[in-house]
Amino acid sequence: MENINPVNQEQRGGSKYTQEQRKEWIELWRASGQRQKEFCGEHNLKYLTFVSWVCKNKKAEKERNSTDKKIMSFTELKVVAPPSSFAEITFKQCSVSIFHPVTSDFLRALID
Repeated sequence: MENINPVNQEQRGGSKYTQEQRKEWIELWRASGQRQKEFCGEHNLKYLTFVSWVCKNKKAEKERNSTDKKIMSFTELKVVAPPSSFAEITFKQCSVSIFHPVTSDFLRALID
């Protein structure tokens, strides 16, 4: 594989990489099919620094995906009066039945 460098050599002289440049390096590594250590050696990157970039990138992706899933999985809760000793909550794939008196706060906590 040829030595591909997403940043100019002049930029590398002790200065930090931008977040976008770090993402470019990670994308190049993923596309290379190499182990991280091999990739870093080939591209003169500090291995432990690169590992930290990958970890931070994975964490950021996980947080983004987690936030997206929460937004996409929102279900409206309708509390019907009068209060009774029976409650049933129906989701898309299942339902939950409660056979004792509960408050609306309890129901909200149950679905959060």
